[in-house]
Amino acid sequence: MLEKFEHDGCWWLPDNPDKQFRGKITYDPYAGTTLVLYNTSHWEHGTQHNTVLGQLDDNRKVTLSHAIIESCTCTKCRISPLYMLINAHLESPCFCEIEVSYSYLEVWTENKNKDIDLGKIENSCLEIAESSNNVRTLRITNDGGQNLRDLVKIAVRFQSFLTFATQLSCYAKQVRARVANNLDTYIDVYLQPDFFRDSYPTPSRPKILLPYAIVQDSIQTIMQKWFAMSEEIETVLELYLSNLYHEKQYLRSEFLNVVQAIEVFHRERRDNTRECPEKHEHRMERILKKFQDPKEDNLGKWLQEELKYSNEPSLRTRLKALYKEFSTTMHYYTGEKVHEFADKVLNTRDELTHQGQAKTDGDTLWKYSMRLHILLTCCLLKELEIAPHIIAHVIRFFSYLK
Repeated sequence: MLEKFEHDGCWWLPDNPDKQFRGKITYDPYAGTTLVLYNTSHWEHGTQHNTVLGQLDDNRKVTLSHAIIESCTCTKCRISPLYMLINAHLESPCFCEIEVSYSYLEVWTENKNKDIDLGKIENSCLEIAESSNNVRTLRITNDGGQNLRDLVKIAVRFQSFLTFATQLSCYAKQVRARVANNLDTYIDVYLQPDFFRDSYPTPSRPKILLPYAIVQDSIQTIMQKWFAMSEEIETVLELYLSNLYHEKQYLRSEFLNVVQAIEVFHRERRDNTRECPEKHEHRMERILKKFQDPKEDNLGKWLQEELKYSNEPSLRTRLKALYKEFSTTMHYYTGEKVHEFADKVLNTRDELTHQGQAKTDGDTLWKYSMRLHILLTCCLLKELEIAPHIIAHVIRFFSYLK
């Protein structure tokens, strides 16, 4: 699935099967799927076709879904599809099952051979099981049938959970699907480039954050919580996971990502007011009333805009509050008092955002990025309703964070 390939074949639109064009289909894990057709003078640049059908010279059937014509001349046409399905012609497919194999899935399950029931998400059943070719996969089934985009969305969110649980950048290695009217045939599914990678090095660190063995008794609840979090605090998870997927990014970007993630997390999941909203609103009215001046029409508006977020906690307050929730664990790693930790993070953030550079050296910047990562990891584990003593245990046991 992850290897590059090129195949020649014939291609046509479903409503005009007699008008066929020769072309070459190319797949690359980084660039995605591209179809180049020849002698296509009537195809128009920018047009999107829901379905393009093809048959390769080796007789395999191919379906391209949501195919956009990127460029077109009288002799050549370049098309990029959202999905490529091999082994079937499907105009309006309704899938009852997809299987996804991931890097590090065996690491997380510790190579256990038994099936693992992950529960039900959005009317689809999730389980980890052996595929027909003896590979551990996530199997998503929906007896009523579902479109591929929705099933892939579920698979992507499980992938993000796997990355969180292992603290390794996890990707899908292969995706296969079945449709309700042809259960005997597996269809190979080729997706967006970011869903795949062409190499999966053996982890240099053997310990992972949240092994399946620790959470197996509550795995269905954890799955429900994770999928809910994926909707409710999507920005937090995107910032958090981006640091895991892009380990070679600049230290400054890594630091600012996790600071922003913590700030958004606290705003969404903790008390986001300094005092009673009614009391603050009354104070605002008094302040604005004093500055009402008919000669200065814009003064009141300017002041109101400046005070718009005045009842929200500062970043320092947010850091202190979260640090105190996990004070024992955080002090174990930082050796700092809460105000020392918060002041150092805040000063570094201000240097980077307001002055454009940090006086903090690279080693210290990395150290505080990791301490912030630990803090946010604790918060996310708590969101999954992991018991406090287990949070303390897995954080300490996961020596990479030290």
